[in-house]
Amino acid sequence: MPSTRPATRPVRTLLWLALAVLALGPALVGCGSSGADEAPADSAEGPSLDAPDFAERMAEPGTVLLDVRTPEEFAAGHIAGARNLPLAAPDFVEQVRALDPGATYAVYCRTDRRSGEALAVLAEHGLTDAYDLAGGMEAWQAYGGAVVRD
Repeated sequence: MPSTRPATRPVRTLLWLALAVLALGPALVGCGSSGADEAPADSAEGPSLDAPDFAERMAEPGTVLLDVRTPEEFAAGHIAGARNLPLAAPDFVEQVRALDPGATYAVYCRTDRRSGEALAVLAEHGLTDAYDLAGGMEAWQAYGGAVVRD
């Protein structure tokens, strides 16, 4: 004989699941965004430009191109005209202090984590006209940007 008792457990489970989806939905949608249709993200440290915009801006007169990867990474391949200023160098802050505060700085690394950190250090020392390459060298090479080796 079938039970006449209502099936409350499955209904409760479905309600909790629906609430979880509603609560997490906006966060999950944001995680899947490719960013292709979005403007470059501006962080507190400075703007992050996609490879085509980075290429255009770094070509502007007076722009200093900084590669904040290790010397080994730099030697393996870098953007032409870049100066190697490794973020991990013990004298990184001293080297930043020696930079021209009136210049514009285009900063990159392998993926953009270190360049974001470098932008923060530059900003702390008054070098606020700076931006980095979103996705770093990986994005640059995917875009077809030229790489040179010394």
